Amino acid sequence: MKNVSDILGAWLGLTASLYWLCGVIYLPTLLANYNAISQTISELSAISTPLANRINFGWSLPLGILQCGAVLTKYRQQHITAEVRNGLAAFGCVGIAYVACSFFPCDQGAPLWGSWRQLVHNAFGGLEYAGGGLGLLLLGKARRENDRLAMALQLSGLLVWMGLLLMTIPGLFGVRGAVQRIIEALLFGWLAWGSIKRLTSRWQLACVVAKNEWNALNISDGS
Repeated sequence: MKNVSDILGAWLGLTASLYWLCGVIYLPTLLANYNAISQTISELSAISTPLANRINFGWSLPLGILQCGAVLTKYRQQHITAEVRNGLAAFGCVGIAYVACSFFPCDQGAPLWGSWRQLVHNAFGGLEYAGGGLGLLLLGKARRENDRLAMALQLSGLLVWMGLLLMTIPGLFGVRGAVQRIIEALLFGWLAWGSIKRLTSRWQLACVVAKNEWNALNISDGS
């Protein structure tokens, strides 16, 4: 049952990453005059946009659920350390934010200040990047035995935090969409990496077990 849960979580994470990638590439093509460099991902489904409900409930909501499911299956494993568990809890903010923002879409233009719905949306958006960045930092700290991996995770976490800061500067709104896509690529990129690693480790373990059983069978036949 434990193995099934781990494999399921890995596929959920990989599916979430691919679903995110397909969305950020394909969805902008459905809206006229949408600029992915300057406009945020949330503006794809802002209030009164033609495809708001389809994108919110057909992309953002399932994407958040997939990400949360992937993190939860790993979080529930008993053999992981407290550092990893804390990192996963923080990283799960990415999925939580996507779920919440699907019910609280942004105003047109995604302003820093706007309607009450916009303020709720911004609060969860901040939670996504603050929590996601923290999660990468904590997971990097937990991998201190692997210097390169730890450094890559922690650098990514800092870049996510930096991206969050840059997105709040009005003078940089012209590249806000590009900045957001870069930091989300880091978040979902690491999710994909972790998912693939979980799948390959399970495959390698299955191969070792199969090889040992085959060798044992040959020895018994030879005797």
